[in-house]
Amino acid sequence: IDLARQNALSGRSEIRQARFKIEQATYAKRLQKAQYIPEVGIRYFFFSPFAADGLPRYVNSLGIQFKWDIYDWGNKKHLTDEKQRQIEQSQLNLTETSSQVVLDVSNRYRKLREARASLKVAQLGQEAEKQKLQVVLEQYKQKAILLGNLQTEQANMAQAAAQYQQALANFWNARADFEKAMGTD
Repeated sequence: IDLARQNALSGRSEIRQARFKIEQATYAKRLQKAQYIPEVGIRYFFFSPFAADGLPRYVNSLGIQFKWDIYDWGNKKHLTDEKQRQIEQSQLNLTETSSQVVLDVSNRYRKLREARASLKVAQLGQEAEKQKLQVVLEQYKQKAILLGNLQTEQANMAQAAAQYQQALANFWNARADFEKAMGTD
């Protein structure tokens, strides 16, 4: 069951989505923290008027642009704190999703074990009915019982076979649900 839980935690799409949301929130916070970095730009301008007399032939200009919002009244900090809360919310969502997945796998495993036990019981019941039918057939051949008793035992055998088939179908359904819960659909 522990291996099944580990496989489910690594294979289920809900877990991958929750992890992706954590990464997304982390990148959003890093992007928001980048707003604290001042913007610096360098510009170079070259101009050459072609036919204007009296003007210089070439004009070169070099400039540095610096932009930094020092007084934002706590807006950047507020936005960064909000991104941190989104990360924490995503982590809580991952924890909740993981718990739900583990619970789902545990329930499906329990149902699989119950279906397996029910199948074993039905199989043993069917074998017991076969043995009883053999005994009743032998008694009927020896003319020790009536035809009605033989028919009743044949009906019991058919009912045991039907119960076995139902238990087998339930087992395979439980197994398919368990594999789906593990994320191997």
